[in-house]
Amino acid sequence: MGSDLYKYFRMEAQELADGLAWRLLDLKEQGGQGEPLDQCFRLAHTLKGAAGAAKQLKIAELAHTVEDVLTPFRRDRQPIPAEHMSELMRLIGLIRDEVSRLAAEEPCDPERGRPARRSAHEEVARVDLAHVGALADEIGEAIVQLESLRSSAEALDRAERLTEALGTVISPEEAVRNLGELGARRAGGLYRELCAALAAARAELARGIDRLSTELRQAQARTRELQLLPCAGVLEAVELAVREAADALGKRVDFQASGGDIRLDSAVITALRDAALQMARNAVDHGIEPEAARRAAGKPAAGQIQLRVEQRGSRVALICSDDGRGVDVAAVRRAVVRAGLRREEEAYDLTAEDALELIFGPGVSTCEALTSLSGRGVGLDVVRETAAKLSGTASAESQPGRGTTIELVVPISLSSVTALRIEDGGHAALLPLDAARLALRLDAGAIVRGPERDAIVIEDRLVPFARLAAVLGAAEPEGEPRCAVVVGAGASQAVLGADRLLGAVPVVVKPLPAA
Repeated sequence: MGSDLYKYFRMEAQELADGLAWRLLDLKEQGGQGEPLDQCFRLAHTLKGAAGAAKQLKIAELAHTVEDVLTPFRRDRQPIPAEHMSELMRLIGLIRDEVSRLAAEEPCDPERGRPARRSAHEEVARVDLAHVGALADEIGEAIVQLESLRSSAEALDRAERLTEALGTVISPEEAVRNLGELGARRAGGLYRELCAALAAARAELARGIDRLSTELRQAQARTRELQLLPCAGVLEAVELAVREAADALGKRVDFQASGGDIRLDSAVITALRDAALQMARNAVDHGIEPEAARRAAGKPAAGQIQLRVEQRGSRVALICSDDGRGVDVAAVRRAVVRAGLRREEEAYDLTAEDALELIFGPGVSTCEALTSLSGRGVGLDVVRETAAKLSGTASAESQPGRGTTIELVVPISLSSVTALRIEDGGHAALLPLDAARLALRLDAGAIVRGPERDAIVIEDRLVPFARLAAVLGAAEPEGEPRCAVVVGAGASQAVLGADRLLGAVPVVVKPLPAA
C-alpha cells in the first residue's frame, strides 16, 4: 500500500471509529432506536469500504459484522436489545483497538474532530505536520541569519564613520601641497563620493533587512498557525471517554468543556490529550459517587465533571474538576503502603496535602480491586510525567465531599520561543522571555556587596546578583554593569547584570542530532 494511502486511511479510520462510538452511545441513550441507528450503519459501511481499499481486512470484517448486527433492527425499525447493544460495544471496541494499533505504527495526527460536528460548509485540508514543521524551522533559521545581516549593516555603518574620520586626518592645504590643486580636488571629490556611496549602501541595506524581516516574520506567524491545533479534538475525545467510563461503571455524569478554540503546538496537544483522558477517567472512577450515595449526600443524581482549557500568556492550563467525594486520605494511606512507598506507621502520619502530592506517584491506586478502568496504578502519574516532559507543573486541590480539581500547566509551544538577548563583556546569551520578570537600569551603588554574594534590593527584598559573564564562566568585566534582568522560576528569583539588553528575538528549538 502506498504510504500516502496508508496515512490517510489511518486518519479517516480514526474519525469513523470515534464516530461509531459516539453514535452507539447516543443509540443506547435513545433506547436502541432512532436516527443514531442509521448513522451507525452508515459509518460502519463507510469504514468497511475504506478498510477494504486500504487492504485492512480485519477492520473491514469487523465493520461488516457491525452492519450484520444492525441490519435487522434497521430494517424492521425495532429497538436493539441490551445483549445486542453489548455485542456492538464489543465490536466497536475491537475496531478502535485495531485503529489504535495502526496509529502506533507510524505517528499521525490524533486530534481530528468527529465528522458529525463539522460544518457542512467547512473546507478541511489534511496537512502533514512534519512538512509544516520543517518549513517553520527553515523560516526560523532564515530569521536567525537575518540577524547576522544586521551585524553586517552595523559593520558598514562603522566603515562609514571611519571614512568620515579619514577626512579629518589631512587638511585641504596639506592635500594641495602633497597632491597639487587638481589632485586635491579630485581626491576630495572621490572622498565625498565614497562617503555618499557608503551612506546610501547602509541605508538601502537597512531598508532591505527591515522589509525582509517583516515578510519573514509574517510568514513565520502564518506557518506556526498551521502547526497549532485546536483543543476541540482533545475535549471531544475526553467527553467520549467520560461517557464510556460512566456507562461501564453504571454512573450518571454530566460533562462540560470549554476552551476548545485555543490552539496549541501539535506535540503539546498530543501530550495533553493523554493527560486529560487520565484526569477525566480518574474523576469518573474515583471522584463521582454512585447515584444512591449522591442522593444520600444531598447532591444531584448526575455527577458534574468540568474540563477547561485556559490560555495564560505563553502557557496553557488544563483544569479538570468534579463535584464528587474528594480525595480519600485513608485510601491513599493504604495505597502507598500497598505500593511499598511508605511503611504503615509513616502512612498514618500523612496529611491531606501529602495525599494530594502522592496521588501523582506511579503505582498509587486507591482502588483495591482490579477493574477495566483502575487498579493498575497507572493514572495521575501520567499527568505528573506530562508536566515533567513539557517543563510544566501539576497540582491538585480537594475538599472531602465536595470534589477535586487537578490542574496541569504547560507551554503552548515546544518548537519556538521568544528570548531576550543580553550581552555582557562581549559575551551574549539568550534568556527565555518567560523567565524574565523585570528589566532594570542600574544606578551607582545599586549593587549591595557582600562577603559571600552580591545582591540587589527588589521590592524591599535582597535578591541574589551575578554578572552574566561570570555565570557563563568568563572573566568578570571591569566597571559596573549598566542594566540587569530579574529572572525567576516559581518562587525563586535572581538578578543578572549585563552591559546591554539587545531586545527580544524568536528562537527555533530543535533537538540535538543523535550521536
